Amino acid sequence: MDNTHEQNLIDSAPEYFKPYIETGTVLGAYLKHPLMFTPLAFVGVTMPNGGQVTWATLMQEIHRLEDAVEEAMAAGNYERAIFMHERPYRVDALRACDAARTDDPDIYGYLCALVWADSENIHENLPFWDWTFKHVNGYHWMNDAERDALESFPDTLTVYRGMCTDGGYSWSLDRSVAEFFANRGTHFATGEVRTATVPKESVYAYLDSRNEREIIITDPEFRAGG
Repeated sequence: MDNTHEQNLIDSAPEYFKPYIETGTVLGAYLKHPLMFTPLAFVGVTMPNGGQVTWATLMQEIHRLEDAVEEAMAAGNYERAIFMHERPYRVDALRACDAARTDDPDIYGYLCALVWADSENIHENLPFWDWTFKHVNGYHWMNDAERDALESFPDTLTVYRGMCTDGGYSWSLDRSVAEFFANRGTHFATGEVRTATVPKESVYAYLDSRNEREIIITDPEFRAGG
């Protein structure tokens, strides 16, 4: 898309959309709404089904998604409501699940673990995660298998961390996992793998839903700091 056409699209956007438009991405200007990410280049394009993408049709789709999120929240389907949001906004959606936090700690812990594992922007939400670690028991983050596994671990653990800017909470029992995160090619990774020996009592939670053997450590004495 040439710069003039891109600017014309931005200028033509309704005021509602303008705060969500990001320029300078690899794909050009991008609409990054909490419920919809799409290149601005699609605006004005006729789709294979014959329909045309317009600002009006985008607004209609956002309203549909908003209604679906509201319906899911009302039904207590918090997981669906959260994951209808685009990834960077899922922590905000989790914050809205106060009913789960107060009514069912296991459900809320499960949601926290899901969003944590899915996040690519931990560093942007550290105040929320700091608060969560202080107010939500890590027991509730884990499923039965993870709790049993943590219980079976020795009193002292050797853990590994691929250094990146997520606050220093996340380690692994598997060095190869740490090496992956240290060299995954993002600007958050540093290429460094750190090793530590920690007492099991300092472990907040053990998560293995992605086969990463993740150890979350909240004790400042043992956190990596970055």
